[in-house]
Amino acid sequence: MKISNVGIPSNLVALVNQLTLRVQSLENTLNGSPNATARIANASITDAKISSLSAAKITAGNLVVPVDVGDPASGYIRLDGVNNRIIINDGTDDRMELSP
Repeated sequence: MKISNVGIPSNLVALVNQLTLRVQSLENTLNGSPNATARIANASITDAKISSLSAAKITAGNLVVPVDVGDPASGYIRLDGVNNRIIINDGTDDRMELSP
């Protein structure tokens, strides 16, 4: 709710409008609505505790840890860039390893 200057000092009108925006921001936060989108440029998240992550598309970057594609219980393919190899596992044993 914005108020207009009807005989009220302009600095008081501006202060009330600022307070109104801050209250709306707090209400959004308490209701779980985001206030803005986080943008990270030229930075890295190093110590974050991420319990899960999903992506529709990865367009750039390097994976520096082994990544399993598939279900470990029924079989998977491990992309191991650190050791320059690909492993195919049937859920129990490594069946094939491709390495230089």
